[in-house]
Amino acid sequence: MLVRVMALTLLRDRGALFLMLVLPGTIYLLFAAIFSSTSAGQVELRLGLASQPPAPKVEAAMAAALTGDIRRFDDVEALRMAVTEGSLDAGLVLRGALTDTTAPPFAILVDPGKGMAAAVLEGQVRRALASAAPEAMLARQVNALSAIIGPLSPAQQIRLDASGDMTGRGSEGLTVTQPVGGEGRTDRAVIYYAGAIAGMFLLFSATSSAVSLIDERNSGILDRFAAGPGGIDVVVLGKALFLTAQGSVQATIVFAAASLIHGVPVLAHPLQWGAVTLLLAAAAAGFSLAVAAACTTRAQAQTLATFVVLVASAIGGSMVPRFLMPGWLRDLGSVTPNAWAIDLYHGLLTHDEPIWSQPVPLAALAALALGGTMTALVLSRRRMLL
Repeated sequence: MLVRVMALTLLRDRGALFLMLVLPGTIYLLFAAIFSSTSAGQVELRLGLASQPPAPKVEAAMAAALTGDIRRFDDVEALRMAVTEGSLDAGLVLRGALTDTTAPPFAILVDPGKGMAAAVLEGQVRRALASAAPEAMLARQVNALSAIIGPLSPAQQIRLDASGDMTGRGSEGLTVTQPVGGEGRTDRAVIYYAGAIAGMFLLFSATSSAVSLIDERNSGILDRFAAGPGGIDVVVLGKALFLTAQGSVQATIVFAAASLIHGVPVLAHPLQWGAVTLLLAAAAAGFSLAVAAACTTRAQAQTLATFVVLVASAIGGSMVPRFLMPGWLRDLGSVTPNAWAIDLYHGLLTHDEPIWSQPVPLAALAALALGGTMTALVLSRRRMLL
């Protein structure tokens, strides 16, 4: 009997039933899209290429062989600055002849917080040169051996010239990784995940608290408030204020732990960090109240909020760094509050960029906070009139 009652309750709540069935498959498809491309070595990095001195033929060959969004730079310092600012995931610099064994001919420029991007790029460089310039790779290996055993004899040189299978040879010591902009600073991965976890946690926490609006509406408590001088607006705005304060405290706890244990420089920009935290908490409150006002049952609100927050966290960078995602998924994730919060926190605490230098995520969080709260006000007023 109990099972039958619970089943009928779920079947009658079509919204909760639909989301319950759709959510697992959607999350699976998202993670499958992310990790299938990563495991296959097809990560679509945003890369920059430069050479010093110029070597247009090698640059052209590398640009054709590498995967991802490739940009060419005439100035190595401009490439370094682009990687430092985060507009590129990594940079590749040709520093000398491929056959020179005295030093690695390629330098990989990478943000210390994106160490995986350097490993992916190194693998792509080896594969690209093995197919695009096998003769140079074999000559590099021969030069390295000649320095130890002496020059080749005429017979050995003939056999070398006749060699046909060169793939994969001479790839040792091709690259050296050079971190950019991270000397003497906190591990950027720690800073990244402080913002990522704060964004995801505030969204989950706010939605969990906001569903009390539905309970109060169904129990008749809101009717009593609606009869007062402030009407239903007092309830919605009061909840928005409380959820904003609650989220700000929770984010403060996350960053306090990051600062005390890992040395994240929160106190270097206390006012700007506080502004981002307040906006993020207000955005989470606005979103959660809009969901609670739009749904008729607690099950609908919780399932819808869980669906949206999980998807936003998955594609917004809270679970997996966005540079590892396919290009279309990375673009889709750029319109989530998780991505906006990560960009603002990372830019401020990693690059000392003032928050107003990133007007898009700043305005987007403010719009979500204001728009979500106004939506909750309008929907709550309408429900009081029904």
